[in-house]
This record gives sequence, structure tokens and C-alpha cells, in this order.
Amino acid sequence: MDDVTLFSQQAIDDIRQNQAEWEGGALAATLKSRPEEKQTYETESGIPLKRIYTAADIADIPASELGFPGAIPSRGACTRPCIAAGPGPSGRSPASAIPKRRTNDTNI
Repeated sequence: MDDVTLFSQQAIDDIRQNQAEWEGGALAATLKSRPEEKQTYETESGIPLKRIYTAADIADIPASELGFPGAIPSRGACTRPCIAAGPGPSGRSPASAIPKRRTNDTNI
């Protein structure tokens, strides 16, 4: 499965062309009237982030090396599942999602 590609070279070329047109057109117009707050954005680990990610960004990764969120990655040095902790569907963090029990509350 290492030689399986997810997209044809023509599809990747088309995506890159469309992205270049978007950056020079709609994005440029938006940034002209409303610039971004920062020059660059990065993760907490200092890894720079792109403005947009497309299929072209994973075109050179063999299909067998692509994983799913929460699964043990097949690339890199991580040896345990990657688990994201953050706000849940309610918008509250996991710790605050559980109501605190009051001592005078007998109906809980």
C-alpha cells in the first residue's frame, strides 16, 4: 500500500493553481481591507502554520502513513495515542462540565 497515492498529479496541480488564484484574488482583497492580526501563526510548540491546508500538502505522503485523529500515528516518534483535551460540545472545559455539588443541595 506504500505506493498508493490518494490524488492524481493533475488533481494536485489543479489544487495548487486554484490556491494561487485564490491567494492572488479573494484572499488578497480581504487582507487589503482587513489585515491579519499577526505576521505568522504557529502552534504552542513553535511549528509555523500555513493559512490553508489542501490535498497538495499530503500528496507526497504514502497512503499507508496517513492516520486518523486519536490513533497512534504511523509517522514520527509518538508512541501513545494523541488525545486532544479542550472544550467539549457545550463550550466548557472538561473540568467545568461536571456540576459542582453543593453541600446543602439534597436533590442531586
